[in-house]
Amino acid sequence: MPPKKALDPKVAAVLRHALMREAVDWAIGNFTNWSKKPHRKIKTLLRAYAAASAEKVIAGDAPMPDMANDPRWRITLSERAYALVDYSHFAEMHGPAIRGSLNAILGEDRAWIYGHALRRIAQYASSVAYMVKNDLDPELLRI
Repeated sequence: MPPKKALDPKVAAVLRHALMREAVDWAIGNFTNWSKKPHRKIKTLLRAYAAASAEKVIAGDAPMPDMANDPRWRITLSERAYALVDYSHFAEMHGPAIRGSLNAILGEDRAWIYGHALRRIAQYASSVAYMVKNDLDPELLRI
């Protein structure tokens, strides 16, 4: 078995951020109706999905929005980050395998909630990655 690839430090910083933990915990809560202890495999799957999204943003190139003069800078940042991920293609590539794994773990197909949660995780990961890539504190996204 080949050794695990080390995470890029910026991707690791994205995964450690509170916004990402909240997004993953929210998704797990929705998958389990907030009634079960999260399954380790689910958390691992969702973190890998977030990492893949973050990697695309960190590898991409897009200018940082003008935070001083654009009152919609968070929306602009989110749109640019989402475009870097190319979410439709990204979801087609990663979504079926993750949904299949979730079905196997949870014993049911809840595709509608899986899709919504995966989109949210990709959105959070891409926005946090955009901030990390530009050496800015992702907590600014909460303002």
